[in-house]
This record gives sequence, structure tokens and C-alpha cells, in this order.
Amino acid sequence: MSNIVGQNIKRKREELKWTQTDLAKKLGYKSRVSVSTVESGKEDITTERVAMFAKALGCSPAELMGWTEEEKQAKTRIGIYMMHLTDAFSKASEKDKKIICSILEIPYDEYSGNKD
Repeated sequence: MSNIVGQNIKRKREELKWTQTDLAKKLGYKSRVSVSTVESGKEDITTERVAMFAKALGCSPAELMGWTEEEKQAKTRIGIYMMHLTDAFSKASEKDKKIICSILEIPYDEYSGNKD
């Protein structure tokens, strides 16, 4: 993954006609070395750092991740569904939570905080 992200960071930086040093300064780095290692794929990049690079480059994290518009929309929908499911689960009765966990074949204790 980091190689695709690194290539996209480099492409976006070059579109802006920035040097690695220019981007490093925008990110608050002391030197261009961190930018170089990310662009070359030698360093894994966390989602938080992808977001930092995206903000500095004036683009979306999805663009740096190489997601297509369809993938971006699907991931957004999944995120929204997960928020609704998490909210619904938190509001469910203990009995319903146990039933849901049973259906999903996951231990209820992991979600209830009970470590008997």
C-alpha cells in the first residue's frame, strides 16, 4: 500500500511543482528525508500521516490512497453504516446484545466489558 501512496504523494507534489524540501516544510519536518522515504515506499505510512500529507498537498486522503470514486463512495457508505450499527448496538438491551453477538459468532464478553 505504501508504495502506491508514496507514488501518489510524489505525483501530487510534482503537479504543484514543489520540491521534497517544500513539502517537508509544509509538514513541519526538519528535512526532506521523511518525504523521500515515504515517496520511495521505504517507510510505511499511517492513516494519520496520509491525512497530514493530503492536507499539505491540498487533496483528499482517498486520492493519495489511490481509491477510485466508486471505492471512496463505498467506503463512505460502509463508514456511515458502521456508525449506525455501533449506535444501535450501544442502545440495545443486554439481552439483544447477547443475541446479536451470538448471531455474529463473537464473544459477548469482548463487547460488554465483562471478563469473568
